[in-house]
Order: sequence, then C-alpha cells, then structure tokens
Amino acid sequence: MQYTSSERILPVSRVSLIRWRGRPVPQLFYVACVLLLTAGIGKLAAQVQPSGEVNNYEAQNGNITMALTGDSVVTRPLATFKEERFLALRDLLLREDVRFTNAEVVFSNYENWPTVMGQGMWMRSDPYLIKDLQWMGINMVSCANNHAFDFGQEGVLTNIANLNQAGMVHAGSGSNHAEATAPAANAES
Repeated sequence: MQYTSSERILPVSRVSLIRWRGRPVPQLFYVACVLLLTAGIGKLAAQVQPSGEVNNYEAQNGNITMALTGDSVVTRPLATFKEERFLALRDLLLREDVRFTNAEVVFSNYENWPTVMGQGMWMRSDPYLIKDLQWMGINMVSCANNHAFDFGQEGVLTNIANLNQAGMVHAGSGSNHAEATAPAANAES
C-alpha cells in the first residue's frame, strides 16, 4: 500500500485503515479501545497471584478507574481559576487512575507554517499549557483528530516532542504508521 506523507504521519485523516466487520473504525474509538484493553490486561495481570497471598496495597487489587472527557481546547492557564465548581471538576478528575482527553490542538510555538489541512481554522496552544492540563488532572491525551495535521507533518512531530518534554502520555500520531497506531500506557496507573 502506498501512503502519502500525511497518511504516514496520521494514518486516518479521512478514512480509517482499521476495519471491523468490513466497516471503518474511527481512530479515536480505536485509541480508546486500546486504552481499555490495556487497562483490562493490567487488571487480569494484577489478579494473577499465588494462592494465599494477601494484597497489602490497594493498587494490587486490580481495580482501575477512568475519567474520559471530550475535546480539550486549552488556550489559557487553568490553575489560575479558583471557582468552587471548577475546582470540584478538578477534584473529580484527580480521584481517577486514568484521566483521558482529546487534545484538539497542536501544542507549538508557531515553529511550523499552517497547512491547507486546517481548512481555515488552525488549532494550537502554547506548550506550557500542557502542564495546566496535568494540573487539572489529565494524564493521557489523544492526538488523533481533525486538527492534528493543521501545521503539517512537522507540526505533528513538534506536537509529539512538546508532549514528550512535558511528560504527557499520548497516542494517535507518530512519525510513521506504527507509531501513530501504537497504544500508550500510563505507568502511574
């Protein structure tokens, strides 16, 4: 199969390469399934232990909790807000083991030029705002969305570098098809 440069970086810009019962599967759904499968495997692994051994730590019981949010378009610092309901949302997220969102932006400092793939609306955020997402409780993001290629192939790579530098677990894009479809795991969960 021949790929264009955009398909190598982001394998599903318009049509999914992943199929189930002959139908295309949206990439974000695929990433969520991989994350849930990873969590399920971790739960099974935690339950396999020699008979008679007692779990001394809550983390060893194999339970995992998840908070799944929608699109996050972060354009300003979050830690500055002190409203009670906003902080209650943060507390709700922080109670869960996995806190996942779709990063509907490219984290960059305009290192790369916008492309026609942005269709007139180029979504980006300053890389320092990744830390605010983490402060909010988010510990995993998906990069597979319609704005991932707004700043081209180099923008995808810049986004990945900024997420890696901030220590944010991410899935859904990469420098090739294998990286873009690889699952991501959060070691703290």
